[in-house]
Amino acid sequence: MNKDYIEFTEELHKKWIVDRLELDEKVKKDFQVDYLPEPYLDFNCGENPLYILTTNPGGGMEMQKRDIIVSNNSKSGIVKDDKYSDIAKKLANFYIDILKGSSAGRRIDKMLELASQSHFDGIFQVESYPLHSATLPNKKQFLKMMQNDSFFQEYTDLLQKLLSHKTTIVISATSSQKSISVDNIRNNVWLKWQSEMIGIDNIDNVTLIPLVTKDDKITSAFLYEKQNDSVKGFILTMGSNNLPSDISKVSKILS
Repeated sequence: MNKDYIEFTEELHKKWIVDRLELDEKVKKDFQVDYLPEPYLDFNCGENPLYILTTNPGGGMEMQKRDIIVSNNSKSGIVKDDKYSDIAKKLANFYIDILKGSSAGRRIDKMLELASQSHFDGIFQVESYPLHSATLPNKKQFLKMMQNDSFFQEYTDLLQKLLSHKTTIVISATSSQKSISVDNIRNNVWLKWQSEMIGIDNIDNVTLIPLVTKDDKITSAFLYEKQNDSVKGFILTMGSNNLPSDISKVSKILS
């Protein structure tokens, strides 16, 4: 585990809980800054978890609001004096319970199944951006806006270092215009940026494994690069950030 990233997230939480987190005014407008930042979640992590990179925490829930947490009334069991490392475990367990049966809940179940099949100890889910937003603003514009944002730059620099030697998977929806190929990453600014974040050396050397096909069209695929001590890859699905029902092809590569 990268100590610098963990220390940053602890400091982030300490500042947020007392409402002293310094953020750009544009960020305050576009994101739910009164809701608990969630840089990562800890799903039963042991010594060797599978790292999964997602977009951001999504729309905030009532139990994640600062005043609810400070008053120790959060349904998640979070209290104001918790360290973020404890919160990451509490939230993961809370989501497993409250999201059961939903699309998001099934995604968590499949993530844990993938980790288990691939012989990893749980899931360490990290966010590309730790603040809540029901829908992340236009990702291309978001990255452009964040080029000179010191908070974003420090967070992503530490996240990139954290993932540099870790097997890491990005789970993302992708365009349904054409059969999935490496071009889905190469021609998408956000996915290309995420590929750099997880440490893919050369997008042109990525291998594609079809996971689901329909009418000769690849609708879900695993695109990955094997490195000396890790695997870096994407699970892309047309129109959805869910995982396909059969993940055995992915787990064989990760094992």
